[in-house]
Amino acid sequence: MVKALKYEILRQKNLKSVGGEAKMETRGYDENQMVTVPMRTKETADDYRYLPDPDIPPIYLKEISEKIVLPETPRSRTKRLISEYGIRDDYADILVRNKEIADIFEEIVSHDKFMAEISSSWICGEVLRQLNYRDMEWNDEKNKLNKKILSDLFVLLANNSITENTGKKILERVIDSGELPCDIVEKENLR
Repeated sequence: MVKALKYEILRQKNLKSVGGEAKMETRGYDENQMVTVPMRTKETADDYRYLPDPDIPPIYLKEISEKIVLPETPRSRTKRLISEYGIRDDYADILVRNKEIADIFEEIVSHDKFMAEISSSWICGEVLRQLNYRDMEWNDEKNKLNKKILSDLFVLLANNSITENTGKKILERVIDSGELPCDIVEKENLR
């Protein structure tokens, strides 16, 4: 096959150099003479007998592409979190590493963008530190944190109803108990 290709390339180059044109034909390779020889000529594309494959239906990409909604990439989500909520670049990077955490962050701050700074700071700092300390993942069934608990804690911190140290102690407790931070503050009179 390689010899046939090399010969055919050389033959067609020589034909072009003298002003000739290659014919539309099927050629075979004669190994004894080491040349290609004409087998049959082809006048039109129909002679090549192109057949449509009945098993492959036509695909209309425009119709399909209009229906497909691609998920947001981590890179584009990072950029959006920074521009939409004004959070630090490093916090945005940390948040998008875990889709569930990023989703919860956005649910918390979607109603009040003022909460973005404190929420991102605490999620990327204290919340993840406490989970790592306990060797837990966000979706670990032992982890009792959810959007309501975190939102409640962040509101208490943002309103200066509790100090950061009190917030840290409450966070340690609610990860295991699932209690609402405002209930703990009321029970323990921590205001």
